[in-house]
Amino acid sequence: MSASARQARVVRTRLAAVNLFVSALVLAVTLGSAAFSAVRSQATSVDDDLREIAARVVLAAQHEQKERAEHGGTRAPREEDDDDDDDDHHRRQRSSRAAPPAPAPPVDPLATFEVEGEPGTIVLLSSATGAARRVDGETMPSGLPDLGAIQGALAGREIFSDIALKGTPARALSMPVRAGSNVVGAVQVVRPTSESRAALTRTLVILAVTGAVGLFLSVVGSFILAGRAMRPIELSLERQRRFIADASHELRTPVAVVRARAELLASEARGLDGATRAELAQLSREADELSALLVDLLDLARLDADQGAIEVGPVPLADVADEVAQQLKPLATARSVTLTTRSEVVFAQASLVRLRQVLRALGDNALKHSRPGGTVAIICDRLGGRARIRVTDDGEGIAPDHLPHVKDRFYRADAARTRGGTGAKGGAGLGLAIADELVAKMGGALTIESEVGKGTVVTVLLALSSP
Repeated sequence: MSASARQARVVRTRLAAVNLFVSALVLAVTLGSAAFSAVRSQATSVDDDLREIAARVVLAAQHEQKERAEHGGTRAPREEDDDDDDDDHHRRQRSSRAAPPAPAPPVDPLATFEVEGEPGTIVLLSSATGAARRVDGETMPSGLPDLGAIQGALAGREIFSDIALKGTPARALSMPVRAGSNVVGAVQVVRPTSESRAALTRTLVILAVTGAVGLFLSVVGSFILAGRAMRPIELSLERQRRFIADASHELRTPVAVVRARAELLASEARGLDGATRAELAQLSREADELSALLVDLLDLARLDADQGAIEVGPVPLADVADEVAQQLKPLATARSVTLTTRSEVVFAQASLVRLRQVLRALGDNALKHSRPGGTVAIICDRLGGRARIRVTDDGEGIAPDHLPHVKDRFYRADAARTRGGTGAKGGAGLGLAIADELVAKMGGALTIESEVGKGTVVTVLLALSSP
């Protein structure tokens, strides 16, 4: 995959990730709020129902005990019994004149109080002594009463509690029954919560499934939208690649003609003065540089188009290093730099032609940025299970803020060096970019380490191979 294709994929992925993050955040907030509201609503609904039932029972119990208190612990006689009891009344009046009445035994005003129950709800009534009973007269189930909550209600507090009723969860509310300022009993209302919790669980499952489906659709939609957003950019990059390839191809012939004519004039310039001959030599050098630039641009265009698949096979690194060193010897001599090689017997899975191109670019770059009298070394060895090539120099080094960008296209390496970027060292900033592309296409990796004032080490890691 070419660098432009990788960059386009990275941009597309980032756009999709941002869109997905926003969608997931909105979805999480929405469904989280819905789930929280469902939980709160379920809990509040159960508590409100218990409070309503308990308040109604307490009101009825207080009314019952008030009537009993007003009638001396008994209900008022009904009207149809008035005539039948008239004679008994006169007899009691006569006997009351004869002797004072005996004191009545104390009666629990709530002892016989009953109330109609509600489906799914159990109502307990406790006297001031803490003895509890069901007001509907049914048998007390296991787990009831909640004596701790009843004692709290008898102390005048309203208490909610969670209990186990026959092994299933239940919610209970205990409220005091008052006579004036005194607490004469307590009401405990209990409702199983298994059904409401099951309904809540179904709601949460529905929300979870909805969230998963929404997240999946967000992923698909994010990548579709990102792809559509990147399409104009990819088309623009494709037009740019085609222009570079066409221009590079068309300019190679005229540049070659200029170089040939400059060389011809230089060879026939015996009668010309020294300044003219120097200008012709400079014209020939610049034609060479322009030709090399066109070759680099054409290489980049081909790499961007993924043209010319690189075929790899066993390559002896020592032979390649020695061959490239011999090619670079004249440049090293011209710059007064010592060029050396040190190699183990290592075979790498690579393309011989492309590996030569990579080493020439790295060696040329190291020589350009080495001090006179310095040393450039090409070292081939193993690192773990991979073949390693290192091109080292003891030149000026690269500043830390420039180091992450030296492999970028058209980034002037000499501008990143400590001697400043006047362009005197030549180059268009394509050598490292092309080398990095080629190494990646061969399944390897290229890294750069540098320290200002001490030099630079460029490392190429490739897969090991057998001879």
